[in-house]
Order: sequence, then structure tokens, then C-alpha cells
Amino acid sequence: MHNSTRGFTLIELLVVIAIIAVLAAILFPVFAQAREKARQSTCLNNERQLALALTMYAQDNQQMFPPAATWTQLINVGASKVYDCPSCKVHGSQGQPDYFYCGYDSPTISNGVGCTMLAGTTLSDIASPTAAPMVVDLLAPDANTSYASDKNGTNGAFMGPYVAGSMVDLRHGDAANVAFVDGHVSLIPKTQFSSGMFLNSISASLAGKYAVVGGTFPRSISMWFPNTKADSVMTRNVLNYGVSLVVSDASSWGNCLFVFHAGSGFYPKTTTVDATTHEINGDLVGMQGSWNEIPSWWNYGVGIGTSVYPIGCSPGSLRWDYGGGNIMGCSYPLHTLYAVSGASSSALNICINPNIATNMAKKMVLLLTEMNAGTATATIQSIQIGSNPPQVLNATVSLIGTGSGTGNQEMVSATGIGVTVPFRVGQTTTITMKATTTGTANYTAITPIFEW
Repeated sequence: MHNSTRGFTLIELLVVIAIIAVLAAILFPVFAQAREKARQSTCLNNERQLALALTMYAQDNQQMFPPAATWTQLINVGASKVYDCPSCKVHGSQGQPDYFYCGYDSPTISNGVGCTMLAGTTLSDIASPTAAPMVVDLLAPDANTSYASDKNGTNGAFMGPYVAGSMVDLRHGDAANVAFVDGHVSLIPKTQFSSGMFLNSISASLAGKYAVVGGTFPRSISMWFPNTKADSVMTRNVLNYGVSLVVSDASSWGNCLFVFHAGSGFYPKTTTVDATTHEINGDLVGMQGSWNEIPSWWNYGVGIGTSVYPIGCSPGSLRWDYGGGNIMGCSYPLHTLYAVSGASSSALNICINPNIATNMAKKMVLLLTEMNAGTATATIQSIQIGSNPPQVLNATVSLIGTGSGTGNQEMVSATGIGVTVPFRVGQTTTITMKATTTGTANYTAITPIFEW
């Protein structure tokens, strides 16, 4: 009796190999995601421990957070793996952690006070502990310091939040772990990141006394207008910063300004501007059932009023929507407040006479938009309170336009820079801004947006 053993045919082997390849293609990304999720959880736990150690240090030292440069030595967690994020290519250690502390190594400014963000600040002086970052994933730990180090903090301008925003490493799938002052740790996606969130880590007393700068957009955005989706992206970036009072040009209605709530979805109201003093008169002119109001913390009228100079959207009455659509949540085509074109530069002044009973600080975003393919720059040059010397900021944000329009649409790029502006009872605050463009056929526009 003869026995024979039948082997696999070539086709059968190829089918098996193909099935294995398909399964591998399906499972390997799942395994990679699971591995990254585990690394992310380890990182999150590391930051939670570091945040706890920083809080315990503060509780043992008159509620005061440690200095920036020596924070890893002072919290005394040793050379453990708590400084090492498994998702970071650089191995973290006590001397070179994969995280940075939201303390701020600032030079002493002209009045003898240095801004330190959390460093040297007491727990009770952080106004919003749930929103104040304390420990964050650090970009390039072998090249950056493990705390916010500012080389430009002079004349009363605090650049720490702006610097901190540039140090974040989005190493966890376009997101970063952040430990906050109240102790909770969250994974923050790129779309929600901006330097402005680090303003919450500034001492409340200092933020109300000096100008503090922070970026508003995670990155520059480009979009076609009209475009509802693009509008929502820009509006979200601005509103996330905590501002909503938009002031824009309404020269086509006479010597007027538009004033409205961003994101409200309503028509704006206009207010006339005195032709000689450039002061806002506060005489509202409603448009199609507008429900908006002039802000109560501004004074109005000749001799005491808030003023804007110059008002001018000269390059073709440049509008945010460029021919239609809904921009910044307003159901009306809006002009920018001031625009320049063709390799030029111009300054804009807003002098706010505050109607306030106590000294305070308000946030402001300088929105920069660029139409067509040119290079644009927006600069908050200085802030002056009353007759005091100006606080020189020269805080700048730039972008490069990405293209020209087609048909009834225009390609527009946008970004912004923000600042907390101090206001004093009975004293006018003057904010000087500048728009610059280097293109020959492009239009650059700036529009200030204030906290309501």
C-alpha cells in the first residue's frame, strides 16, 4: 500500500501570505497606537507627579512656587524616570527633563520688577488655577531650557507666555500633555494651543500692572473667502483668547466705526467719529435689528472720548469677507480697521479713556490678515498709560500669503498676537500698532479685538 503526502501549492502559499500581510497592515497601526497610548499615559503620570511635587514645594514655602532655573533640584524627586517621556527622542533626566516648568527667567525691567510667571508667585495669586499651565511637554529638551526664558522682556513688557507657546512639543499625535496648577493633567490638541493660554500662569497682580504678550493662533491659517468653515476657524482662534469686541472701519457709512460682538451672528452697530479729535461719539446707529452695545468700560464724547486714528481701509475698501459671507460671526460684510498695500507700512493708534472704578487689565488681540501672495507683519509697538513713558513691546507676528483669488473668492491668510493691556482710573491708555507688507499686489490688514 502506497502513501503519498500532498504539499501546499504555490497559489495556496501566496494566498496565506497575502492574508497575513493584510492582517499585519490592519493590526500593526493598532499596535502602534496602543503603544503610543501607553507612552502618553506614562507621560501624563510623570507630569502629574511633577505638578504634585511643585505644589508640595509651594505649600512648604509660604505658598510660593520655586524659582525657574533650579526647579528640578528644589522639588527633590531625584533622578527618577519621572523626567523622561517615552515618546520623546531625548532621554529625560533631572538635569535635562523632557518637560518645562511655566516659570519665567526674566531680566529685571526698568522699574525693578521682573515677571516670573509661576516662579516666585503664590498659589493664591493665580486667578484661574484650572486654566493655568504648570508643566508641559518640552520641544527639543537638548536645545531648550526647562523653563520659559525670555531675552526681550524689557520696559515693562512680559514676553514669557509668548516664549512658552513656542516651547510646546506636540509629541502625542499633534497634541501635548499639560499639568495645570489645580493638579489635573490633560492632553491638549494642536487646534486648542496658543501662547495666550500661558497668560493664566501670570500672577494676577502683575498681569493687571504690566503688559503681557502671548500669541493667539496655534499657527497661521489660510482660507478662501467667502467660506463658512474658514470663518469658524478664525473666529474660534480669536474667541478662545477671551476677546469679542471688534472695532472695524465703516467709512462707507460716513465717518463711522463698526462695533460688534464677534461670533454673535448679528448685524453690527455703527458709531460716528469726530472728524477733528477722532473720538468715538458713542451715538449708536442700529442696522437691521442689531442687539449689540457699545462697551460700558469706554468713555465717549469730545474731550473725554476713546479715539481711533487714523481710520482707513484704503486698499479698495478691503473687507474680511471679500464680497460676501459671514465673517467673525457677523452677518454683514465688514471692513478691517486699517490696511496697507504694496510694500508699505503704517501705524494705528487707539487711545482708550476707560470708564472704570478700579484699575484693571483687559485682553486685546491684533488680528492680521493678508490677501494674496505677500509677506505681512503686525506689530504691537507700545502701550502708554497717561503721561508715563510708553511700555515698548515691539511684539510681532508675521505670515506669508499663499495665493491669489479666483472668481468671486480670495485666498486670505490670518494670524494674530495678543496682549493684556493695563488700564488705570482717570488715565488714557494709548496702544500703538503697525501693519507692514512687502508684496506689490497684496493687501495687509490689522484689526484690534478687545475683551468685552
